[in-house]
Amino acid sequence: MATRVSQKIGALLRRLGLPYQGNESYGKIRIYGLTAKRWLQPKLETAPRFGAQPTNFNLSEALLGKKITDQQRNIRTGNLSL
Repeated sequence: MATRVSQKIGALLRRLGLPYQGNESYGKIRIYGLTAKRWLQPKLETAPRFGAQPTNFNLSEALLGKKITDQQRNIRTGNLSL
């Protein structure tokens, strides 16, 4: 049981881009505190630099971006719904 859960958690961490150390087969995975802290920090949007071209998003990309942002916020705050 621990092996399957550990493999699924390892796959989730790889999708999120979080490095981890350990062996999924034995059910032991270690995530460094600094890595988790950086991932949990909100990403601040920066203003475009002078002379930079503004990016043009169409409506579907903007909606997708909002949904992803909302999903990340829910994960970080623990408001998970299945």
